[in-house]
Amino acid sequence: MELSTKDPLTNAYNRLKFNEALSSELEVAKRYGNTFSLIMFDIDHFKQFNDQNGHSFGDKVLKAIANLVQESVREVDVFARWGGEEFVILLPQTHCQEASALAERLRALIYKESLKKEMDLTCSFGVTSFLSQDDQELIMERVDRALYKAKEGGRNIVVTEYNLQVVSA
Repeated sequence: MELSTKDPLTNAYNRLKFNEALSSELEVAKRYGNTFSLIMFDIDHFKQFNDQNGHSFGDKVLKAIANLVQESVREVDVFARWGGEEFVILLPQTHCQEASALAERLRALIYKESLKKEMDLTCSFGVTSFLSQDDQELIMERVDRALYKAKEGGRNIVVTEYNLQVVSA
């Protein structure tokens, strides 16, 4: 069963498992008035990094980042590889400000650890939280849009999009 829910490279959950968890969390939030947040992030300029350093080194970097994140999130959080160098985290019972603070800690941690290895690797983060009108597509579009705005905003930053407005952190 674990093979069907885990990404073989990073040992993070895969997209299928994440989508199942998100669907379940949406049902709980709508039924009981709970909240949850999402963080989506990716490694800045990873294609260039891979081209310069080779794909096997790129794979090691993906594993290292996944390990850092897995050590930094709670047991109840769902950390998944969304695709390529993009990751997503589902944070049950977490308000937007708390999710933004976690994203900022992860951003700083990844950068600090990369500098220790003389890599100067950065990540961009998008954050959002559940709104009552959300379905799976709406909330994923919003967190993706926040990530895109972080990329547009210069990379290596956290952008939070909530209440249909944008708040840069």
